[in-house]
Amino acid sequence: MYVFEILSEMHLTSQELSDAKGQFMQIFERALQDSEITVRVAALKAISAFISGIDDSSVALEFAPVLSLLLNVIVESLQQDEDQGRQALESLCELTSAHPECWKSETSKLLNVTSQVAQQKTFEDGTRSAAIEVVLALSEKMAAPIRKAPETKSVLFPALVQMLMEVTTDEAEWQEEAEDYQHLGTNPVSTAQSSIMRLAADLGEKTTLVCCQPIITECVRSQTPIQRQAGYNLLGLISETCRESYAKNLNDALQMATAGVQDQEKMVRYAALGSLAALLEHLSP
Repeated sequence: MYVFEILSEMHLTSQELSDAKGQFMQIFERALQDSEITVRVAALKAISAFISGIDDSSVALEFAPVLSLLLNVIVESLQQDEDQGRQALESLCELTSAHPECWKSETSKLLNVTSQVAQQKTFEDGTRSAAIEVVLALSEKMAAPIRKAPETKSVLFPALVQMLMEVTTDEAEWQEEAEDYQHLGTNPVSTAQSSIMRLAADLGEKTTLVCCQPIITECVRSQTPIQRQAGYNLLGLISETCRESYAKNLNDALQMATAGVQDQEKMVRYAALGSLAALLEHLSP
């Protein structure tokens, strides 16, 4: 399979890959049924390289039915060997960037699988980030399937908000983490923050509000400080994309943010101040 991957990436032209699609696919399908997970992961990487190397979208779409099988390989590989699973996710991200149209009929399954990986705390940060990057690659190139998928509201955004809540409840540790800029860029909270901003920009104001406003309202009213903190963080993160709607309801948005500034918990006040600053920045004339 490694040889096929290298051939697809380095040696064969798009036309040569297209002409040999039938023969290659027969080999790939047999490999995906192999009993060894390492062989199935190698097949996934080879298929991803093969499809990515094809310029003709109509030819690439012929391989769309196999994507569901590739997601199964992702799940199986992560259960047995996380490093293999992370490599598979990275390959899938490359395929998605090259031919996002292949996911039209499998968007729901993609969102379910990647969201589950992203919120699995036992996985390394890089693995969880790699799962989200597959979705972001799709939203950047072709946001419509994600806008239409009900899992965007029911699964994806809740998973990202859950990651926003992976903060320490100890104030001294929280202060130390806030000042550790090197770690700050790679931890789950930072990954969720940047992902939400990118996703909101790709999906647009209408979809972002539909998905996020109920979560914000629920979180800021919660009795749990971590949830309130996440709610205010989310409000600030989507404020740029949703500035027109918030501008039309300026008093409500500002009242929500200023209420958090008076919260009894320091970390919640800090998050509320951040959301207030974001609102003022993006809504100022």
